[in-house]
Amino acid sequence: MLAWIGLPLRWPGNASGVDLADGAVRQAISAFCARLVHEMGFDGVHLDPEPVADGDSHLLDLLSETRRSIGAQPMLSIATPHIWPLFPDVSWPLVGRVMWLGDYYRQVAARVDQIALMTYDSALPLDSLYRGWTRFQVIALSSALAKTSAEVLIGIPTSEEQTATHLPGAENMTSGLLGLLDSLNDAASHPEAITGTAIYPYWETDEREWAVYRAEWLGEKGE
Repeated sequence: MLAWIGLPLRWPGNASGVDLADGAVRQAISAFCARLVHEMGFDGVHLDPEPVADGDSHLLDLLSETRRSIGAQPMLSIATPHIWPLFPDVSWPLVGRVMWLGDYYRQVAARVDQIALMTYDSALPLDSLYRGWTRFQVIALSSALAKTSAEVLIGIPTSEEQTATHLPGAENMTSGLLGLLDSLNDAASHPEAITGTAIYPYWETDEREWAVYRAEWLGEKGE
């Protein structure tokens, strides 16, 4: 079991957020992670720092420091933002503010055991568009991380909350899984780099959605 640690980071619209540029703050986080593992018995930690721009060196420092604090055996996992899906190793203007490029993904992967890609919050209005978005996200990420050893989980959304960036009718279990399956069957992808799925949020996932999961992902079509 992993301890989930949310890290709302400091940015112009959130001055009270966590400042990873502060070494003392990073030390406090890594020490807390060590206590969760060594004193409370968790198998590792799952970090969810948001938002993080492409190339942010302070996040890399936090991951390295957390690894040293928890040791080599406990799992270090991280939730990550969208990858730029077109030529992910080519820098594009403004992309790095909202998405990561392939090189930064590899730097993060070198410091963790597990990556969970948050494919959702795409702001797309139709399930067909989100299915296509998920497909190209997974193709880009699997290509970028094909030669790394980190586990890669693909986030599949089941949230019913409607926001400016998440429409449940578009982003859901069905469209997410179908997009993932499309990607794994695409000649441009590296399916061996993908470990599995990460259903989020688990506590909002109902039996109808689990039935879709069993049918589409596990192949249990029923009678």
